[in-house]
Amino acid sequence: MRSRSKRSLVMVIALVAALAGCAGGGNIQTASVQSGNQDILAIVAGRFRFWPNAISVDKPGPLTLEIKNVTGSVQNFTLKDTTYKTIENVNVPPGTTTIINVDFPVRGVYQFYSNLTLRSFVGMNGQISVGQ
Repeated sequence: MRSRSKRSLVMVIALVAALAGCAGGGNIQTASVQSGNQDILAIVAGRFRFWPNAISVDKPGPLTLEIKNVTGSVQNFTLKDTTYKTIENVNVPPGTTTIINVDFPVRGVYQFYSNLTLRSFVGMNGQISVGQ
């Protein structure tokens, strides 16, 4: 019986690794924003990933995020502040764009991800570095 449990565990680990590999979560796509030069930052919510997923903003302040869902299903965008408190949590319907006005009051790293089942785990996440 123990060997069956071990075999099942190995199969689950292999499946999770395969899903993570298919999602392309290891690919980092970057964008930089300088205050005053660009008021809107476009983020594409695709199949199991965001583009870009590593964003740099030169200093604290307001920024407009345009979340574009290019899939045929609902996508989620959740943004956490530097203390990991949720500051935005929106569902974006299929094939639409949602505009979010965000204030980044302090320097630091703000995490974003999809809160839909397993999406963040397989690579649907990123960060916005402010003043770093």
